[in-house]
Amino acid sequence: MLTIKGGVRLGPERRKDITYDGEYEKIRVSSIIPLASMMVYSNSEGRYYFMGYDKLVALKNENESIFDQSLEICCLNNLTNKENLVVQANFLLPDVSLVGCNSDIYLMMFENEAFLFHHEKHCLPILQLGVFGSQLLYVDNNYDAYLKPFRPALTHPTYKSDALLVANEKGNRIKVVQISCGRSHAIVLDDSGTVYTVGDNSKGQLGVGMSVKNSPTFVQVTELGWTKCKKVAAGGWHNLVVNESGHVYSWGWNLNGQLGVQSIDISEFPTSIERDENNSVFENIVDISCGCSHSAALSANGQAYLWGSNQFNEIATTDTKRFSSPVVLKGTKSSVRCGHLSTIVVSIKPEGQNTTDE
Repeated sequence: MLTIKGGVRLGPERRKDITYDGEYEKIRVSSIIPLASMMVYSNSEGRYYFMGYDKLVALKNENESIFDQSLEICCLNNLTNKENLVVQANFLLPDVSLVGCNSDIYLMMFENEAFLFHHEKHCLPILQLGVFGSQLLYVDNNYDAYLKPFRPALTHPTYKSDALLVANEKGNRIKVVQISCGRSHAIVLDDSGTVYTVGDNSKGQLGVGMSVKNSPTFVQVTELGWTKCKKVAAGGWHNLVVNESGHVYSWGWNLNGQLGVQSIDISEFPTSIERDENNSVFENIVDISCGCSHSAALSANGQAYLWGSNQFNEIATTDTKRFSSPVVLKGTKSSVRCGHLSTIVVSIKPEGQNTTDE
């Protein structure tokens, strides 16, 4: 079962959780990408669709809540050689997505069109991509990461410029296995479990201390040097990482409690999230996600957690505007993903019912 929480433009239903079940047609998904006012998902056949509320696509009357229909994204499904298709949301242009298809990068707007944004003739297929500040960051299937300027003009976004191979402070190549981009910073994880950050540090989001205001090159988060990290996630101005022991660390801006710790405005170094809202030990985490000002995690046994800003009911339908400790969601979940100002949760049905994720 799919549940959507929050969102800044969900029409008149924005203060309620919107659930796909019962009277709605079942949606079986293999991947979900939350955007500002809609979501993109792919099914088991690898075809892409979007659902949501936006005047550009006019799924129904624009005065209604529109999460009960899907439209096929023709610009994705009609691409040739789709074996290496990657779709990525970004914080800078919340309803515009980046699409990587083999060695091409597209900018996709939800008028159901795609524009060729970047192409390098000898570039390997792209595995991951994102945007922060004025930089495009992408990883090819050789696990090399590249940076290049990002200044798209939506009317004519194609341009060429040299891409810079990402290296560490010593100039050595980083074999990158995961990237995540915030508004003006990015975080990457290499194959040894080492974490690096780049970009703006005005809210401590680089994790290296406030003496550094901005770093145009990747710097190692040395406070995590003692542990091997498994996943990273960047929010608007904060980060989460989970290590191989299932413990979560956060740093950056904590204005809305998105770090999961109390009484800190800014954490300039990684801080461990120790306990949830019930004072239970916060551990055995296998997945993490960040929105603009909220965060999410999923444990090995399917327990989902949300915390941070609740201004648009990203976490719960309540008048409480922020949660500084992880809030425990009911039921067993298989996935939880943060959008810009929303959250998408995939539930596992109780034993005895159809257990396929929906």
